[in-house]
Amino acid sequence: MQRTYRSYRIVVTSWGRLEPDGFRPEVRITNKFPEFLQTFKINETFSTKQDAESYALQVAQRWIDDNWGAQA
Repeated sequence: MQRTYRSYRIVVTSWGRLEPDGFRPEVRITNKFPEFLQTFKINETFSTKQDAESYALQVAQRWIDDNWGAQA
């Protein structure tokens, strides 16, 4: 899943085959100016890929909101 939020690009992936009890998401946040990359894994497992990616997108947007002034 890819989304744009406040000029940041958010890429969410989730790994279900590696987690026997569900899907675990990972987030990458990028911005071209200034060049910036933040990657983090979310240490929670979800029963569906959609739930994992939706939650990860919310976490990424909250991270951007909390750090917007430091990166802009």
